[in-house]
Amino acid sequence: MLLSIIVPTYNRADRLCAVIQAYLNHIADALGGEQCFELILVNDGSTDSTASRIEQLSEYESAIISVNLSTNQGPGLARDQGLKVASGKWVWFLDDDDQLLKGSLHALLDLLLNVSESTTTIAHSLKQNYSKNKCGGNISFGLISNVLNYQEQQEVFNFVIKRQIILDNNIKFSSGVHEDIRYVFDVLRFSSSITVLEEKVVEKKCSDDSITLGMSTRRISGYLNAVAEVVPNLELLHLKSGMESLSLNSILTQTIGVILYQIDKEKTQNVRVSLYRFLGRALRSKNFSALMLDELSLIRDEPRRASTTNFKLAACIFLEYINTLSPQWSKVDTSIKDVYASRLSCRDLDKSIFLGPNEIRACCKRFYFRGKREGDVVLLKSNSDVTFEDVQNAKSDLLSKINSGEPNSCDGCPYLERRTAENERINYISLENFSYCNMRCDYCSPKYYGGSESSYSALGMVKNLMRDESLLDERCQVVWGGGEPTLSPIFKDVNRQLVSSDKIQKIRVLTNSLKFSEELFSLLEDPRVHIVTSIDAGSEAIFRSIRGRGTINAVLDNLQKYQQAMSDIRRLTIKYIVRSDNCSSSELENFVAKIVSQNLIGSVFQISCDFQLNRAGMDVIKGIYELSTRLLSAEAHVVVFDDLIRDRVSVNKAQLHEITRHLDSLGLNNRFLVSADHPQEVVLWGVGLQSEWYQNHTTAGDAGLLDAAVYNQDDLTKLGSEFLKNEALILPCGVQSLYEILQNIETGGLSSRLARVVIA
Repeated sequence: MLLSIIVPTYNRADRLCAVIQAYLNHIADALGGEQCFELILVNDGSTDSTASRIEQLSEYESAIISVNLSTNQGPGLARDQGLKVASGKWVWFLDDDDQLLKGSLHALLDLLLNVSESTTTIAHSLKQNYSKNKCGGNISFGLISNVLNYQEQQEVFNFVIKRQIILDNNIKFSSGVHEDIRYVFDVLRFSSSITVLEEKVVEKKCSDDSITLGMSTRRISGYLNAVAEVVPNLELLHLKSGMESLSLNSILTQTIGVILYQIDKEKTQNVRVSLYRFLGRALRSKNFSALMLDELSLIRDEPRRASTTNFKLAACIFLEYINTLSPQWSKVDTSIKDVYASRLSCRDLDKSIFLGPNEIRACCKRFYFRGKREGDVVLLKSNSDVTFEDVQNAKSDLLSKINSGEPNSCDGCPYLERRTAENERINYISLENFSYCNMRCDYCSPKYYGGSESSYSALGMVKNLMRDESLLDERCQVVWGGGEPTLSPIFKDVNRQLVSSDKIQKIRVLTNSLKFSEELFSLLEDPRVHIVTSIDAGSEAIFRSIRGRGTINAVLDNLQKYQQAMSDIRRLTIKYIVRSDNCSSSELENFVAKIVSQNLIGSVFQISCDFQLNRAGMDVIKGIYELSTRLLSAEAHVVVFDDLIRDRVSVNKAQLHEITRHLDSLGLNNRFLVSADHPQEVVLWGVGLQSEWYQNHTTAGDAGLLDAAVYNQDDLTKLGSEFLKNEALILPCGVQSLYEILQNIETGGLSSRLARVVIA
């Protein structure tokens, strides 16, 4: 016999026949009609007509074996009784309300017929992707860790098990609920070789009378008992794997967090408070081992950071409350509700949409985590049918993983923060949905070359957003990025949609300006349209080596033409990515000279560095400050550092000394440098990470020269008369919002105090 399928059932007479008949039809079809399986139905002391229904089924179906229990013992113990009569080489435990997916079932049963003899367990229908680790030859510590940390399916139906390892190791189910957790743990730790089928085979159905529907004291006990049962064997596995996530600390934290999350979903406060009390008593119970009680104290006292997940934060707060003599349960309820009313997220996840070439991303941020460059998180590999609803669902899935501590693409991201969960509207649209470019910059991605549109309709997506403006924030910004947007055949049509909406506050076109675009020139008549062009060189030779094609002069000539269509030259941002190969003094001097000769010095200048760097070297840092000083000396009004510098540079006193010595050696005036010994206070205007960087990662910030009150860029009323009388310089803090900040400063009559400086 190849396969024994064991199905416990209790009082399901009304639906049992249909479910079992579907099981029989699908399995027989997948096995080619061969009778190499048995279906063992265990009547777990039902009080309705379930027993007679099973007898009827077994009379007509030779594959069915019936087992009748006189009293209800619970699904786990019922499965053990079914195993006693099983004869299959493989055992698969299913429930009486699961749905088999016919196509994937063929793949699973084909695997059973052809898998290597050394395989002892086949896992399927999992949450995580294990394609890079088929677990052959060794126990999958990662799979065990994910199961115990509620980051993977914990149900026994996700595993088809060689019957002999169950018998050899005397693996039995516990009574109660959540009995699967310890059973799956034992199966995995005793499995010498695990094969993962990367397909969903079973659709789990939760019936209205399911014993795991809604939180209860029984379920709380089941979760805690499962942890207590794995503890005796946990330390050895932890030592073998070296994985922090296999520690008792991690598993207890996740377990308590999961319980609190499910209690919080209960609608009635009295019910929630009652369950909190029960959980508190259980966690302080003498039934808990001394090891577990000690671990609970460690969890309670752990520091809480901005990146602490919801599960962990809720567990810490709850343990802190129950450590008091008389917990105020209404406050407990409020505190836990506050945790789950917020979540780890970021502005991009909540309020942005990034349409990439054949993919839709969560962000365009790049960061380093554990020595590896991460970011540009992909939500969907797109197809022609992708919709805005698909994007929102993908975001929800990612947010769920982030806040439950599951491995995800945002792990280690410095931009994650605790945000209040609300119905966020889109206020940022990134359009990179094409692969057109007439340059070949050496820091760019080949995905922007090829000359094609995305497989999905970016125009259709934009039309949908414009049609249903309830999806958009009142001040939505759009950026055209990627390759060369003006070459896209839908550039004109998309922009017509965008400019027709009053909710579109700004459209930024990131163009290399190598080829003059009549469409862009015409578009610039709209004051909401801005241009950003990166030049990155001062000589034709370096320009060619970095940008791949074209000349500086061609770019500057086109920028000069574009600015003639602008009502304000500050709608033009000229960007310079400082690198080791373009930061020589002669290169920077030539760049500034060309800007001045083309009468472009009134533009906004954005200084950046290579995103592929983990940390900027001293040559790049000196180049950043030299270029800023040269531009300000040439009467530039605004020089801004962007987020790539912010993430890769932190100026200390030793570095400041090198910067000033370098500028002195060139005869450049240090009066534009605000450092620890600057005589005048500077007020930062703007909210966010830029202000934080100035205050926490510069010598001026360390010396307290920067006003710690960071004012809202949109609300002049918050400034107050004291600020207006103050003679401090005002430094705009922003990159994409810089133009709006400058307008606010002018509206407030404070233009004369605009700081033409750089912070070091």
